[in-house]
Amino acid sequence: MVLVLLVAASCAKKAEEAAPAPKPAEETAERGPARVTTRVDRDEITIAQRLTFEIEASLEEGLQAEFPKFGDKLEQFGIVEFKDAPPVLGADKRVVRKRAYVLEPFLSGDYVIPAMTIRFWKEGEPERHDIESKELKVKVTSLLPEDAKNLQIGNIAGPVDLPRRIGWKFLAAGSAAVLAALVAVALWIWRRKKTQAQQAPPVPPHEIAFGALERLLAEDLIGQGMIKEFHTRLSDILRHFLEGRFDLHAPEQTTEEFLRDKSTERALSRDARGALRDFLTQCDLVKFAEYLPGSGEIQRAFDICKEFILNTPPRPGLAAQPTGGTR
Repeated sequence: MVLVLLVAASCAKKAEEAAPAPKPAEETAERGPARVTTRVDRDEITIAQRLTFEIEASLEEGLQAEFPKFGDKLEQFGIVEFKDAPPVLGADKRVVRKRAYVLEPFLSGDYVIPAMTIRFWKEGEPERHDIESKELKVKVTSLLPEDAKNLQIGNIAGPVDLPRRIGWKFLAAGSAAVLAALVAVALWIWRRKKTQAQQAPPVPPHEIAFGALERLLAEDLIGQGMIKEFHTRLSDILRHFLEGRFDLHAPEQTTEEFLRDKSTERALSRDARGALRDFLTQCDLVKFAEYLPGSGEIQRAFDICKEFILNTPPRPGLAAQPTGGTR
């Protein structure tokens, strides 16, 4: 039994080592005096991470370019922020202009950053020309382990016959062998868990919260008309995030007790406390006063919860997603 477990663990470790690591990806398109390159810093992220997407236009001197405008979304990604780099002269004597976007996904899946049109023209002339970039593919993975997504409960096994009586010597020898095997397995598992606990850092509170939000959306409580249950779960997610991030007793306190607590005042800014008051008040009205909010109010409550988690700096010493500006 011990040998089988050791071999299985070794195979699992080799499979993890063989899994490809995320890598940058880019595509280039060219038309006459213009060349456009689109790139991402990683081709695979989790829903708790952000992605940097860059458009680069390399133009002959005397040409101007206009990048596409996206608003606050780019297909399935939300745009957290973007910035333009100053033009520079490249090695091929072309002027290089760049714009970088910080993107965030929410649901897991295979995403595509589509082809987009960049317009360019010669300075002082009215004629415009278009060049189209190529699409990029990005995989967004869940925070849940793969073997936890499709868990199924099997049927209860039927009754079995009692074994025939055997001699006490054989029983004692068998029991001793089983006991020795169990002790060996338990010792191996304890040592492995101890090693893993020493090596693996604790899961950051924001990753736990994002996993809970993803599961909440997947259940589609709003579509089923379970408005009260949705707000109860949403409130619990943010309260437990506050407890994990700031050591506040948010899950055990009422809204007023939590907001009046001196620990809350020390941990959160006035603006953050104001946003939390609006969020928790709406959740309390739905939970306890049978208030039925409109779709806009439901979306706003969800956005407050998500944005609060996104824009809260991680606890020092824990691995975290990169932070950026708000939309």
